Amino acid sequence: MKKKVSLIRVAKCIAVTACVVCCGCDVEIPSLRKATEQVAKYTTEQTPKELAEPIAAQIVNERASLEHFAASRLKMIEASAMQTEKALREIRSDRDLMSKRVNEISGKVFADKNAGAEDVLLALLKDPTLNSLASKHLGNDFALLNTEFVSKVRNAAAKEKERDQELADNRQNYRELISSAEGKAAAAAKRTANDVAKVQREIADKEKRLKQMRSSLIGSRDAKLKREREIRSLENEILRARTRLDLIRRESSRQTSGISRSQAQMRFDNVNKDIERRYKNIMTVQQVADEYEQNTVRKLDAAMCAKEDELESKMAMLESQKVFISSVSTGIDKLGMADLKKIRSEIEKTLACKPKASVKGK
Repeated sequence: MKKKVSLIRVAKCIAVTACVVCCGCDVEIPSLRKATEQVAKYTTEQTPKELAEPIAAQIVNERASLEHFAASRLKMIEASAMQTEKALREIRSDRDLMSKRVNEISGKVFADKNAGAEDVLLALLKDPTLNSLASKHLGNDFALLNTEFVSKVRNAAAKEKERDQELADNRQNYRELISSAEGKAAAAAKRTANDVAKVQREIADKEKRLKQMRSSLIGSRDAKLKREREIRSLENEILRARTRLDLIRRESSRQTSGISRSQAQMRFDNVNKDIERRYKNIMTVQQVADEYEQNTVRKLDAAMCAKEDELESKMAMLESQKVFISSVSTGIDKLGMADLKKIRSEIEKTLACKPKASVKGK
């Protein structure tokens, strides 16, 4: 401070001297030159030393400020890490609890072999533990959705029952048609067999008589002529009988060709297609169960999983910030002003970072 005052006094003397000269006072020029040289020498020797002192003080202050800044941020990171770790333990505990309850309830319900997915989900939606977790992580429990689910399951079950009944009725009608066709075919076959046997017996009798008549050569001329006429008549009767036999057999073949069965199959297929078309857009019980499972139990699990991922990402970020700040804060006692400011900027940049999205949570 004294040196600054001396320098100022010398400067003032120079200024006064200059004024005197300018005003025309009788002052020796060599004395003025000597004084000016002394001031210049003094300024050259003293000014760097005096300017260095405030710069050094600024560096010390900046270093202390940076140390305090880094230490305070490390404490904040550690406190945040403790809270995050606590929340992480809690969410993991909740997920374990949910998994345990789902397994217990599912096992109990499926002990009944007739139970379906809708029965399991209904039991899950009524469970107090799962409802408590839903209120905690989703903001509301499953009470309202449970009521909706029961109503939709009943409607879906009724529609499925109607469809299945129509399909069953169509199947029964088909069986009856087939049975009727088969019965008719059997009756027709029996009639055909009887008719064939009757005609075959008739032919056999006529052929026997014909053989006998042909073997008889005794008799008068008139008797022979009469016998020949009877033989030709009998031959004609046998021919007509054979023609009738062929007709019966062809008729039987047409009746047993499967036309009635084909018609029954076609009718059965067409009715089934119509039933499936009319019930195409109904929701089945399984589909209702899948939809509500997605909106309740699976939604709860996804929400808790997302929270766990978020907390894990935050823990990783805090640990990274802690390591970074600790590393860059080491050895700052040897750094200059520019480096100190650069480190502060890097720390602030690191603290501004957000947790990275977890791959598991995507």
